[in-house]
Amino acid sequence: MDDARTRDFLGGVPIAVDPTAIEHVLRTLWSDSGSDDGPRVSRLTLGTVVMVADADEASDLKAVCRELAAAHPSRVVIFLRENGAAAVVARVAAMCHLPEPGRPPVCSEVIVLRGGEAALERLPGLVLPLLLPDVPATLWWRSKAVPSPLAARELAAGMERCLTQLAAHPAPAELWRALAPARHHVTDLDWWALVAWREGTAQLFDGHDAAVPAGLDTVTVRGAKGSRGPEGSHAAALLAGWAAGRLGWRPVERHGPQSHWHRPDGAAATLRLEVADDGRLDLRLADSTADAEWLVERAAHPRDCLRLTAHAAAFCQLPVLVPAPRPSHVACVLSALSAPPHTPVRAQAQVYAAWLLGYTVDHAVH
Repeated sequence: MDDARTRDFLGGVPIAVDPTAIEHVLRTLWSDSGSDDGPRVSRLTLGTVVMVADADEASDLKAVCRELAAAHPSRVVIFLRENGAAAVVARVAAMCHLPEPGRPPVCSEVIVLRGGEAALERLPGLVLPLLLPDVPATLWWRSKAVPSPLAARELAAGMERCLTQLAAHPAPAELWRALAPARHHVTDLDWWALVAWREGTAQLFDGHDAAVPAGLDTVTVRGAKGSRGPEGSHAAALLAGWAAGRLGWRPVERHGPQSHWHRPDGAAATLRLEVADDGRLDLRLADSTADAEWLVERAAHPRDCLRLTAHAAAFCQLPVLVPAPRPSHVACVLSALSAPPHTPVRAQAQVYAAWLLGYTVDHAVH
């Protein structure tokens, strides 16, 4: 047993390995750690998380891996796209944390691959053999590159779920179309940043849902133009797509920021995406025949709350504040990892959002 190498590995020091011998090296290192004279650790792996990112994100990913190791121990496979790299290089390290005082560290592992554009095209062949059997596999696409249709299709075939954030990508329409083979288990991370918004909207109709929602004919959602944050224009489209889907609306046609829909009763409805001058996301629902309006908006103070209001002839709800802290990026990933890979509601909202933003002419959920 190579005590120094094993202790470096368990201490998080990256160990250089031959990319074709990663599994063999890991088996040896874990075997050495479990020997009578080796360090005492517990190994736990709930799944495989494959991250595709750019080399300039390497430092940020260290913090991400630490959070994942503590909350959702997994084998993490990171491919870093590095311009000009001629060959693929690989390193492995353990990710360990103490669950409680007096207990042995709980460890999983991280595999880092670095390669250039040619390696990106060979990504399925590089990462699919590293997926652990009998546990879920997740692809998290963070790179500014767009996968080729072949690479996307082959990766999708080996994954239970695919995570991305279209708002953070320089070519969101191209990325959405490239991930089409995995569309049924693609989750935009902004979906999890909007949990409080969906819950707040549902709360507006507590006590009124028997009569009010059927007459709604206008949805207006405002987001910060050009914002890549969780309350920007892309999040606005995602929230709008969810609202239209929950109301049972079906899209008819889109003209820029305004789109026309059919309600379940066949009546016409309108959805508008607008720019928020104050940079805050808000959702406004209206029933023009009853002169009623419901509003969910980010409160000016305190900023970690939503403000809910409702006005109609039959009732008037005074403003209500509900907690809505902005979740971290990793918190959104952890929510996605603990949720089913596919739900019809989420899939429909994402397809509608892509249509509203002009990423695609297809608004059907197949």
